[in-house]
Amino acid sequence: MNLVIDGLARSLSSLATLVGSYDLALIALGAGAYLILAPFSYHGQRTIYRIQQLRPLLENLKARFKDDRARLNRALLALYRERYIALAGAFLGVVPAFAQVLFVIAVYLAVSVLPLNPRGSIIPWLRDLSAADPFFVLPIFMGAVLVLRWYVARKFNPSNESRAKERLMLGLAIAVTAVSAVLPAGVTLFWSTYTALMAGQHYLVMQHLLKHGVG
Repeated sequence: MNLVIDGLARSLSSLATLVGSYDLALIALGAGAYLILAPFSYHGQRTIYRIQQLRPLLENLKARFKDDRARLNRALLALYRERYIALAGAFLGVVPAFAQVLFVIAVYLAVSVLPLNPRGSIIPWLRDLSAADPFFVLPIFMGAVLVLRWYVARKFNPSNESRAKERLMLGLAIAVTAVSAVLPAGVTLFWSTYTALMAGQHYLVMQHLLKHGVG
């Protein structure tokens, strides 16, 4: 683990030398994490969308085999095979959620061993990236992005009756905002960059799917 953290710290330091400051390096690192995880999110989103399009058929099968779980499972698998839906694709969409936690922890540990008092910072109110954002701008920004993502998901899928899921997403936005408010600003900068890019992709992919279908 120490080798990984040391390697990330060295890479971050080299990147800061290349781009001119640690804040730019952390933004670039957040964009890099997004580029790595974006394909997983995309495939997961497409698979979930295709499954949602089958909702009437799924409800019919559940009503038909409500007393026979084994036959219901076989019928569902047969339907997915017929429509060329790989359920593994849905699980791919979960990968970014877990991976971002590992990235945040790694960046936090890397930031703790770096002299993060950047010269020529592009973010004037952040004089020390190893301390929390004194004006809570980045935490509020990230919380706003997560709330917006929840709103977009609700708008694109108005038939979703899962109020528990909606409360969970809003609760997550509040929790992330609270946690990021006490994290070093460098970590929050990395995290908010990644979050904003992933939310933007989610919006664009949903627009494309609703307009053109899976294709």
